[in-house]
Amino acid sequence: MRVILFLSVFFLTQFAHSIEYIGVTQDGIDSAYKEAMSKPGISITEEYSYKKIAVPSERTTYYFTLPEHPAHPAVVIQEVIEENGAIYLQATGITAGDRDIFEQWLRNFEQMHERVRKQMQNRASGS
Repeated sequence: MRVILFLSVFFLTQFAHSIEYIGVTQDGIDSAYKEAMSKPGISITEEYSYKKIAVPSERTTYYFTLPEHPAHPAVVIQEVIEENGAIYLQATGITAGDRDIFEQWLRNFEQMHERVRKQMQNRASGS
């Protein structure tokens, strides 16, 4: 099952964000982890409840939950996409855990995307 939320705001360039939900098994999360770890040029940061794997060459960041995270096991894959002069932030979520808790975590990414959008809009308007 997929849930897709999409918002678009226009200013000097178009900026939008999208969050997508995909429920899978632990194997799917393990596969995503192996894939992220195999990419060249990654940087890894571990926070209290998640591991962040940034792949600058692909403009992608993976957020893997650690066992102490309420949404564990899960991953959010955040991508910066540029298309026809528009910049998009897209977060794809994969979970084998509690969907309600996971969706709360995804909403945190949506809120982060909104803050980024407002910052970009303020820069574009000179505020």
